[in-house]
Amino acid sequence: MKQTNLQVTLLCLAALAVASCSNENEPLSGPDNGNENNTPVELGITAGVSLTKSAINGGEQTGAYADTTMKYVAVYAVGGNSGSTDYGDDNNYAIYTRGSNASTWSNTGDNAPKILLTGEKATIYAFHPAHKPGKNSEMKDTEPLTVSSFDATSTIPITVFPGDDVTDADSATITVSPNNADKIYSSGWVDNATAGSILSAKGEVDYMWATSVADRCNRKGLNGETDSFKVALEMNHAMSMVSFRIYNDGTYKGAGKLSQIVLSNVSDGTALTKGTDPKMKVADGEVTPGSAVAVTYTRKIKDSSNNDYFVLKKVGGDDATTTDAQAKEASPKFSILVMPDASASAKNAIQAVFAIDGVDYAVPLAADAESTVKWDKGKNNLYTVKLSGTGLEITSVKVQPWTTNDVTSSGDLEAK
Repeated sequence: MKQTNLQVTLLCLAALAVASCSNENEPLSGPDNGNENNTPVELGITAGVSLTKSAINGGEQTGAYADTTMKYVAVYAVGGNSGSTDYGDDNNYAIYTRGSNASTWSNTGDNAPKILLTGEKATIYAFHPAHKPGKNSEMKDTEPLTVSSFDATSTIPITVFPGDDVTDADSATITVSPNNADKIYSSGWVDNATAGSILSAKGEVDYMWATSVADRCNRKGLNGETDSFKVALEMNHAMSMVSFRIYNDGTYKGAGKLSQIVLSNVSDGTALTKGTDPKMKVADGEVTPGSAVAVTYTRKIKDSSNNDYFVLKKVGGDDATTTDAQAKEASPKFSILVMPDASASAKNAIQAVFAIDGVDYAVPLAADAESTVKWDKGKNNLYTVKLSGTGLEITSVKVQPWTTNDVTSSGDLEAK
């Protein structure tokens, strides 16, 4: 019997799940493919996210592997017929690896687990990361993240990255490179080509899953060549993102050196949680954190020259006569991945603390106990923070899906 591997071609970004692949129940053979009746055939997968804004950079995953691109993906197959053993534990799982300088994904190694499609239709699930993260949440390739007796209800364990207990301090540092401000000054204010990049710590783990798109199986390849059974998968983010951009309104007279951001609960609260047993459902990305356990996120800040601070953009600063709006748009955005919270709980129980010129400025993330901000999965919650001579003020909150248009919520929040 000819055995062929499950081929993964990643067009854009990252971790995947759920796509049905079916040729009804007729054998995957015939005069147009040259295979014997019921001979297993190769399944090809394409995957991508348009306009993504992820901790793993969006776009086609090509070129040399880096911290901001995806290297591994785990794939599972589930048979559609009750009692079928075609996709049992010995033919339902594989890890696929992207070449160091290629966009193609493959399952290599003579003893590597493989998935071979049979005449039975299969549902394909996948996720990222494919391995358990290391001590500093760095991507590892030593211990596969597997699921026993996988089915449509299966989950994988997930984690958040506090960053306050690491052996590698660099893993909890956010460096302003590339600058992701909306605007830059170049003989006038112009759109920044790297505005969509995410500035986050290397230790962040962007847990992802995917849904199916368009038709999933095609007996012929794109140009009518030999069999090419393709499943197109659309990427989704399971976590929520909290981002901050901070600027000086011109009345603050210090240097404006931002050196650290801490996201924490107020007092002894647990609204910001890492959970006791957090899991992600592979089929739809649903996150269940378990019981609430307080967590504090600590991020050091460096500029592009590796200084242990970033000088905030200033109204009336060096870039011509900078207005308030221009200072906002010229400010980079610093991001932290957190457990999603769709319950719209009061966020005055959570605060951000900014270390500026050696002084800590604490700002609650809602005006009062009645104010709420939902932190949904796959959403980037952008807080704009103004530093003045009297303190810090949150001037706006934007909730922007990572793949579609912005949705802005109004309301000013103050900290004196």
